[in-house]
Amino acid sequence: STGTTSTGSTGSTGNGDITICVNATAGQNATIVCPSGVIKLIPFASFGAVPNGTCGALTPSAACSSDVRRPVAQRCLGRDACLVSALQSDLGATDPCAASTNNTLTIQAVCGLLSSTGSSGTSGSSGSTGTTSSGSTSTGSTGSSGTTSTGTTSTGTSSTGTSSTGTTSTGSSGSTSTGTSSTGTTSTGSTGNGDITICVNATAGQNATIVCPSGVIKLIPFASFGSNPNGTCGSLNPSPVCSTPVQRPVAQRCLGRDSCIVRAIQADLGVTDPCAGSTNSTLMIEAVCGLMSSTGSSGTSGTSGSSGSTGSTGDGDVTLCVNASLGQTATVTCPSGVVKAVPFAIFGATPDGTCGAYSPSPVCSADVRRPVRGRCLGRDACQVAAITGDLEVVDPCLGQSPPLNSSLIIQLVCGQMSSTGSSGSSGTSGSSGTSGVVGTTGSLDTCPAACAAVPEAGLRLRLASAAAAGFPSAATPADFARSRLFQSFSTLTPGTLATVDASIGGGGCSGGLLLGSTPGFTTSLLQAASVRAVVRTTLISADYPVLSVAFALRNADGRPRVLRPSAVTVTGIAQSGTASCAVSNIDAVTGVGFCDVVVSASEFPTTPGSPAVRTATLNVIYSSITVASTAVAAQLAPVVPAVALPAGSMGLVVKLPTSPRLPTESFSISAMGYSGVNKLAYFQVQLLVNVSIVSYSNDSVTSSLYTLKHAFTPGTANALGYLSVIGSAIDNTAATIVGDNIPLLTAKFTVAAGAQAGADQAAFSGTIVSFTDLSNANFLMLEPMKFADSRGTASSTGLITVWNADVSGVLAYASAAEMFNVYPLNGASTTSTANVRVVRRSQCSTTSGCALTSDTAGNLATCSVTNGAGSGSLAGCTFTSGSSTTAGNNAVTIAASVGAFAADPVTIRVWHPATVSVAAASSNLKRIAGGWTSSCGPLYQSTPLAVTARFGGVGLQSFDVDVTCMSTITSSSSGVVSVSAGRATGVSVGSAQIAVGSASTTIAVSSATVTPVCVSAALVHGPAVNFTPATVPTQNQSVASSATVSAGYVSNADAALTSEGAGGAVVAFARLSDGSYEELLPSMGLQVVPSSDFSSVLNSSTRLPANSNYFRAFVMNNAGNAASPCALEARWAGMCNSSSATLASGPVAASVQLPSATAASVTISSATPCNTGPVCSITRIGDSAVQIERRTSAQLVVTVTFPVQGPVVFTQDSRTVYTVISGSDLVSVSPTGLVEAVAGSAFGSATIRVSFPSYSRASGVTANITVRVDGVTGVSWKATPFPAYTGSSSVVTTTLRQIHCTGAYQRAVVSASVTVSDGTSTDVSTNSFLTAASATQSVVPTPAKSGGQYVLAGAAAGTAVMTMSFGGGISAPQVITVSDSSVTVSSLTWATSFWQSTSPLTFAAVRGSSLVMRVSATFSDGTEFPEAVSGVPWVPVASYLTFASNEPSRISVVGTGSATILASSYRVPVQLTVSAAPCSGSAAVSQTTQVYANLEPGVGDMDLGNRYGLPFSVNQLVPATVGQLLAVPLRINLGTGAYFTFTSFNLQYPSEWLPVHSIA
Repeated sequence: STGTTSTGSTGSTGNGDITICVNATAGQNATIVCPSGVIKLIPFASFGAVPNGTCGALTPSAACSSDVRRPVAQRCLGRDACLVSALQSDLGATDPCAASTNNTLTIQAVCGLLSSTGSSGTSGSSGSTGTTSSGSTSTGSTGSSGTTSTGTTSTGTSSTGTSSTGTTSTGSSGSTSTGTSSTGTTSTGSTGNGDITICVNATAGQNATIVCPSGVIKLIPFASFGSNPNGTCGSLNPSPVCSTPVQRPVAQRCLGRDSCIVRAIQADLGVTDPCAGSTNSTLMIEAVCGLMSSTGSSGTSGTSGSSGSTGSTGDGDVTLCVNASLGQTATVTCPSGVVKAVPFAIFGATPDGTCGAYSPSPVCSADVRRPVRGRCLGRDACQVAAITGDLEVVDPCLGQSPPLNSSLIIQLVCGQMSSTGSSGSSGTSGSSGTSGVVGTTGSLDTCPAACAAVPEAGLRLRLASAAAAGFPSAATPADFARSRLFQSFSTLTPGTLATVDASIGGGGCSGGLLLGSTPGFTTSLLQAASVRAVVRTTLISADYPVLSVAFALRNADGRPRVLRPSAVTVTGIAQSGTASCAVSNIDAVTGVGFCDVVVSASEFPTTPGSPAVRTATLNVIYSSITVASTAVAAQLAPVVPAVALPAGSMGLVVKLPTSPRLPTESFSISAMGYSGVNKLAYFQVQLLVNVSIVSYSNDSVTSSLYTLKHAFTPGTANALGYLSVIGSAIDNTAATIVGDNIPLLTAKFTVAAGAQAGADQAAFSGTIVSFTDLSNANFLMLEPMKFADSRGTASSTGLITVWNADVSGVLAYASAAEMFNVYPLNGASTTSTANVRVVRRSQCSTTSGCALTSDTAGNLATCSVTNGAGSGSLAGCTFTSGSSTTAGNNAVTIAASVGAFAADPVTIRVWHPATVSVAAASSNLKRIAGGWTSSCGPLYQSTPLAVTARFGGVGLQSFDVDVTCMSTITSSSSGVVSVSAGRATGVSVGSAQIAVGSASTTIAVSSATVTPVCVSAALVHGPAVNFTPATVPTQNQSVASSATVSAGYVSNADAALTSEGAGGAVVAFARLSDGSYEELLPSMGLQVVPSSDFSSVLNSSTRLPANSNYFRAFVMNNAGNAASPCALEARWAGMCNSSSATLASGPVAASVQLPSATAASVTISSATPCNTGPVCSITRIGDSAVQIERRTSAQLVVTVTFPVQGPVVFTQDSRTVYTVISGSDLVSVSPTGLVEAVAGSAFGSATIRVSFPSYSRASGVTANITVRVDGVTGVSWKATPFPAYTGSSSVVTTTLRQIHCTGAYQRAVVSASVTVSDGTSTDVSTNSFLTAASATQSVVPTPAKSGGQYVLAGAAAGTAVMTMSFGGGISAPQVITVSDSSVTVSSLTWATSFWQSTSPLTFAAVRGSSLVMRVSATFSDGTEFPEAVSGVPWVPVASYLTFASNEPSRISVVGTGSATILASSYRVPVQLTVSAAPCSGSAAVSQTTQVYANLEPGVGDMDLGNRYGLPFSVNQLVPATVGQLLAVPLRINLGTGAYFTFTSFNLQYPSEWLPVHSIA
């Protein structure tokens, strides 16, 4: 099947390279075999149509081709032969030819020797023998009862091996002609030990290929992306122009491999282009190739230590420490026993401390205990290579400056796997030193027997929505789904999201512990391939020239969900403007959109008769390419002749729509006036409306030339309503209000919802009430209106044609274009509906008004199957796949119609399970020795099941998929084998048929037993799964579309738990003696118990809140740091009559690294604010400071900050200690941080410290906060004049005098404040806790309050001692004197703001209205009454002020300060005077003001003249000359809520000398 063509050397490289070309058809294999050397280069590889050109000069086919050089190079580079399958899945490519041709894989390869340009340097001479510097010593602690003897350790004598550096000779450059390659390669001898330095480069977008001539890639000392570096190979330096180091991504791909390829693209290197397009960036890599062996030979063993140090565990354990530099190998050999624990293993900088007490270097370090444990635990010897690939890490020291080579350092514990310590032997010679003699009876918890790591056998990949997104590829039951090919993604609705979930444990279809999910992926949308259009505006008129088209898009598969086009256009018909075909409004589900085209007036016929038919084309465009189009026919009605009155005539024409209108559709009318030679200054019209046909839209009458008043009176059912409009010209001088076609108004109406369809229905009539000119003369009255409608003549009635919203076309699409018949699998029906969308006759200018009607099956739509009827049945418009069909037709075609209108056929592809098979991973289930069910029956093994279906049909591609999770799986004997969630479980001895429909397999349950060997368990926390690819790619809609998703379980046992409460789930699997696994759950007897060392560290007795099938282990409070491979023990305990037995157990590793706190802080809770400054201030209970809102307590908030976890609230943690370190007599603090002042305490500051003495992780941090205890220390007050005036607050009043001989005394208002011990002061003038007291009530009575403040009022001459009290504090006494000596009025001032107008000052009101005048008085002592009339009620105003009017017939006044309007002023204002008589020798004081009186009309009355000032100003009346115009305003008082319509009135005037000139 494989065609292979070999050609001779093409002379491309000048070094004997040979170019070979091979090909293979789809599904076959292409085999490359080099005649000599290895495969050095893959310059060409394509999958698709046969390429152009000949071998050595191939170019991709222009028809359909995918570049597959990457996957081919990954399989072949550096090998002398390789095989590549021509499969999409292997090549990572989709079908580029879309099944239109047989795909071919074509590969062009270059074979040759991988030799460097220069000759390799000679090897360095062997180093002299090195010796171990000291023997390692293990330390054990005393067993529980064993006597410990201390051994003395002697240091072995060590001689240091001297390593001589090999001399490097650089070979001369070979004579080479350069071949075509993106990668330049140079090698130099570098280290003297056979290592070779290779430098390669690649320009942006090309590949850099590293191939070691021997050994593997040990080191990447230099890698940059950007400008070419400086220096030569072996001593490269970054370019100063633009360069980014990329050692890390290169090392991840290459270290530990004999060859690798690195693409010079930003995405792979994880960087942005440092040169930002200024130059072509280059990837330059310097690599060191060599053997993974040490330079010098092993040192000799050290001398024997005399004895070991103190025994540590009571069982003879020995601690060993080994190391290896980068690229070397660390070898571990236990002197006795096996490796029991790996408490420390790092890769990076040399750790701190000594063997047995190492801690990671803070410079650069990576924890590698997990891979080391995987290689060493349970073995007596092991080797670990110090390379990143084996250690599964990235070099943590890459990029360090100065450069730092990483090392591997491991600390291990060797010993016997027993719980009782035996006597420790004396130390043996060698690198490990000797172990101490230990007690013989000590015991401790030790790790259970080691078992394999948590098996990825339990890892499951499932679609989050299994039936919605497609199917996993077919798999055997033993394939535990670590990598799944998901096929038929087309069943996922295009454009929607789905995810792949990864779980561990549970069945193949449900259950287990969710580890993670992929990001959402979608099925891509394809371009539209066809379009169907229906014209909505079946008849287009010139007065509404809109061609409205509804269209539906489908892709090549007949799906309505398509990629939105770049544009949709209408061509072939003249347009006015641009067609409105907004692609953003195309419905994403139905593919339905709209186009509205304004047809040019030139397209309409002008001769009366039948409509003209115009053909237009609707085009669907993607990126300027038209992919689909369809013709639409538009009927254009003849143009209706314009209607106008004869020139120079008088009248009114109302223009109505000439095109039909639908119920609820709005339209506008316009009224055009004809005034002859008159200026149409005013008009009044009445339009009669048939409300059974049209309805009026409120407030929609407008005019550009006239100010309008209008009102609509609705008619009763089947009666006429009328619209009355009065218009007044905005500009009486405009030429536009005289002559013909004067635009008077437009009004908006709507066709009534219940209007009956019919042509030429009388909807309007009307009357011209009056046309009036500028002289107020009516030049046209009570004339009928004329109407211009579809008749094209001026008529006395207006006609409207009403349409029904009849069907104008039908669009249809399938709800599911692909159907998978799963009835044979689970008995469920699969359906797809031909959704019918009815397009109704409509005129739309926007898509929002053009919604389509969706008619369900059986309503208006009729559907039938025209092809593929044997594949199922049709009910209404819903097709159901057949229950027994297994080989359907290529397609089912459904015809849908509504009346005489038919939609395009709807095609549905139906896929049937041609074959179904059932398989079990094990067909023989055995009893598990010692195991019992929860009902105390014998426990048998379980096995996963797999159901595979081959979907396909006539003319369809067939493919096998895993349908286990959508199948109904039955057991012929559920008492023998039960089935659930894709697993079969033995119940009793016998056999059962496990079946899906007619497909079945037999499972036998035997009495033979398998024995539990051990338990494999892990603590899952943090990221526990990785996906490849990390993001599932978008899938094509094609049903053959697929994507491969892989997942790997990431053991995070070594990922430390870094905070209290942190933890995760414990998953456990029992390994049975036949090699199979059973997941263990609490319901099966699983127990998770911490070892004695972890009993105070981890709590493992609770279940996961979200999944009770799993135990949760979490860090307890006050836990210490610990790391152990057996922190927890997972035990499978017997149930029922063997409840005390442990069937098997296994360790659960855990690492707890709780970093010490870095800081603590204490603040005041925002819920108890107490800061009056920088310090919180509280007061004592009972202190009057409470009455000024000082708190008696404050809640502290304590946080402790940790390096990883960040701030943690410790306020109510029992380990938080609150201590009053100063001021303990002032405050107390509760255990929860509530601070309160001590009753009766003094005032002052207290300091509170928070500490955590019992919490070792925070014992070194404290925080302090200061809290003050304050209280009221004094009360002070003053009296100021009352009522207040500007500046009165600074005037202190101690004497209250008589007011201007009235016998009434002045008054004063009290302002009080309290001082607090913290130095602040608070105003308490209006505080309800302030009280006042007078010692002489007859002089100054206990004051009353005004506006919340105390007002002192004199009662008789004399003195009174006054005090103010607040809480328990009393102010100093003050003497208030009341005197009979008078303060007299020194000035009076009229206010102006109380009059209705201040410019000019006017009393404007209805006849008889009164108001209180406002006057301010100033007294001889400087005090003031701002409102002398109404603001001092205890002083009768008439007792010291008098008021007078010089025209009481117009404005009368009374002594209380009230004024009443009786008549208007016509020539001069009224003069008002206020006076104060002499008092106690003072002079009389008076002040005058002038006010116009101007009467306002009452309700129903009217007023002539100006509203304010004089009704007619002096310059209007005096002197009057012949011909002078007098403008007389006229105002009508309609009252509140009245609406002006019409009025009539009589105006009397002296016509002989003052005739009317005009009315405006």
